[in-house]
Amino acid sequence: MLKVAVVGAGPVGLALGKALAEAGHTVVAFATTDPARQEEVKTQLPDVLVTDVATAITGVDLVLFAIPGAQIPKLVAGLVETNSLTPGQIVVSTSPDYGFEVFENAYSVGVIPMSVHPAVKFTGFSVIDRARLKESYIAVDAPSVALPMVVTLAFELGGGPVQVP
Repeated sequence: MLKVAVVGAGPVGLALGKALAEAGHTVVAFATTDPARQEEVKTQLPDVLVTDVATAITGVDLVLFAIPGAQIPKLVAGLVETNSLTPGQIVVSTSPDYGFEVFENAYSVGVIPMSVHPAVKFTGFSVIDRARLKESYIAVDAPSVALPMVVTLAFELGGGPVQVP
């Protein structure tokens, strides 16, 4: 099982973070600066650290980016500059606007890039979002060597994976 950090604590981040925890992964941290979202994480996942991005992703196996896709390249470039990402770390985008190439800035570090896009309208209500996720299709993509991992991740989230390059 993997140690996971979630960047973004909106409805998508919370639902997917909880799904990964229910699948047996250890969600160790959420990164958010929004005080309301910090409280929501503490309410739903009381044992999880809520902190800044660099601290959240330190020492984890998988980083789930549940933020708007346009924000990811700049954030990833900063993480590369500060040596915050590590070789072999799995980085996952949930943005429907981009595939795994949104992590191009970090390829030189040796990350394993993936994209996971649930076909779900997230409501922010945990019970509803989890139920919808379990009935959804999840568009996935990754480099060919990592396709089995991203397919497994989609199943663990509760949905049915569909590769969409």
